[in-house]
Amino acid sequence: KDPAMQGATKMDVDEEKESDSDSSSMSDDDDEEEIDETIAILELRLKTCGGRDYEAHAELMRILREKNMMKKLEKAREAFSREFPLTDELWLEWIGDELRLAITDDDQEGVSSLYERALADYCTTGLWLAYVAHEQQRYAACDAGSEKKEELLRKTRDVIARSLAKMGNDFDKGHQLWEEHRKLEMLVLEHEEQRKADASSIAAQKDRIREAFLGQLRIPGRELDAVLQAYKQWEAEPERVKAAEAAVSAAKEWVVEREIQEKKISSAPATEVLQAWMGYIALETEKKGGADRIACLYERALLPCCLAPSLWQAFVDFLKQQQQEHAKDAKGHDAKSQEAVVVALKRAVRNCPYSPDLWSQYCTAMEKR
Repeated sequence: KDPAMQGATKMDVDEEKESDSDSSSMSDDDDEEEIDETIAILELRLKTCGGRDYEAHAELMRILREKNMMKKLEKAREAFSREFPLTDELWLEWIGDELRLAITDDDQEGVSSLYERALADYCTTGLWLAYVAHEQQRYAACDAGSEKKEELLRKTRDVIARSLAKMGNDFDKGHQLWEEHRKLEMLVLEHEEQRKADASSIAAQKDRIREAFLGQLRIPGRELDAVLQAYKQWEAEPERVKAAEAAVSAAKEWVVEREIQEKKISSAPATEVLQAWMGYIALETEKKGGADRIACLYERALLPCCLAPSLWQAFVDFLKQQQQEHAKDAKGHDAKSQEAVVVALKRAVRNCPYSPDLWSQYCTAMEKR
């Protein structure tokens, strides 16, 4: 081949590559300009409406996260959270991003604070499970025998106790919280045995584990047979096993009807989900399943039906009824019930700001606070 032609061909190729590189660079610049323009438009939309544009908040957050603009994203998330309650998916995404950056103990405490804020929006079993796992990991990673270890154990136990009080009655997923409860107490027992604790400490810890098993076995829910089998393998006292079997038999009497209700909810079309949840709540009320079970059902219903003022009103009415029933108890108990009503109404108006009835009740409740 002609060397001159080869040189010309090589020159042409080099020019072509350079041209492609320039085009690619120009394309990237155009994309960045377009993204900056989109961000500016969304920020202007939010400024114009005083932040009351859910879709604009969500889209702005999506773009900022996609482009790894973390400082702007943090501000956008705070602004979004001020104006609207965030779904558990949005909170878990936010918390996940913070966890990846968490190095110090203060950072970890900041993550715990985010979980508390998330649960103030929607009290879901999924959020509680993630929160419990976070605290358990902090406890497990801490050096044995330190004061910090004991502090973290107390905090982890507190988070678990609160999770069980709120969502331990969740028929569908509550068993997962009970399982985490047992895992923690089993781990503590292992630590106690490793440090050769005295017999009374070991016995007390075994009682904690026993109650973690029995607490779940008394509640209608999933996995009862599997948990009973695990308890039989762990428990050394036959009489206690018999008591557990009796508890499971009693709990199972409640299971069948609740399975039916769970299926109704999972198969209900979007327009009938609220009706399905109200039917489930009515059944639990009729069967006198207990205030904790009914409250748990309301919390489960509020996530998919958060924009229904009638559901929030029913929840508030239920809490007011509980407040009246506690009125004859100690003042502290009554004050706690009153605070629960105020908190529920605050959540209600954040979800349904267009409901004058809910706002009126909220203002009245705040005045009585």
